[in-house]
Amino acid sequence: PVYSLYGDVQVPTPEMLKDIDVLVYDIQDVGARVYTYEWTLAITANAAKKPIIVLDRPDPIRGDRYEGNILDAAFSSLVGKYPVALRYGLTPGELLRFLAGSKLIDAEVHVVPMKNYRRSMWFDETKIPWINPSPNLRDLDAELLYPGTVFFEGTTATEGRGTDAPFTLIGAAWMTDNSAIAAELNALKLPGVRFDTATRTIETGYKFGGQTIPMIKVRVTDRNAVRPVALGIRMLRTIYARHPKDFQWRTPQIDRLAGTDKLRTAVEQNGVDALIAQWDADAVRFSEQVKR
Repeated sequence: PVYSLYGDVQVPTPEMLKDIDVLVYDIQDVGARVYTYEWTLAITANAAKKPIIVLDRPDPIRGDRYEGNILDAAFSSLVGKYPVALRYGLTPGELLRFLAGSKLIDAEVHVVPMKNYRRSMWFDETKIPWINPSPNLRDLDAELLYPGTVFFEGTTATEGRGTDAPFTLIGAAWMTDNSAIAAELNALKLPGVRFDTATRTIETGYKFGGQTIPMIKVRVTDRNAVRPVALGIRMLRTIYARHPKDFQWRTPQIDRLAGTDKLRTAVEQNGVDALIAQWDADAVRFSEQVKR
């Protein structure tokens, strides 16, 4: 089936699956709600009415960390289909068992567990060879920052696609004050990161393609301290406040990425402190929901 990334999802029909006895899922996850493969899995499992086997794989950014809001069903799409936290702290098998156990989907789920896995592990601690789970997620730092820097996909700034380091580079042709932005972000003393300036020529076919533009480089200094969702929100607010005309939202993409329309309002009205507090409470609530 063909899926629209930010739009409605085409559900597999019984006719498509009539000759299938069992479905097997074996894809490395990234631990963020905006990654599309886990929703293809969940939607297919719900529609198939056939056994589905998940060959479980690690949550690369730790399976014991929860961050961000629980998705509002009004903003359901392939970048967030069911009400889970933005950084959901689950392996693919755990996620599917949660969805089925909570009756969010009707599926016959079987999980083949990993051996010697601890949910506190980072991906590099598993010693599993790295293979890019997506063309623009090329290392563990990018995966860690992804639940926050992905918001820039829903704006007129670039999230770094078309550069050597997507999701760790944020920029725009109009961001000529990038050194001042980096200084302002560093003054916030966000845990586990620092912000530097950069310049990149963007590949053709992406935002600002063919142009050499100023950018902000996000460097991870302590991955155990980084809170990527709050980081992404703070970056949005800082850049918006300096460039309220140049910085524009791409709707409905931003609302579907955020799983709510409240992010836009908070950034525009300088209400990000309250929003982060609300989302922190959501993350705690989700951590309780998934304990079983």
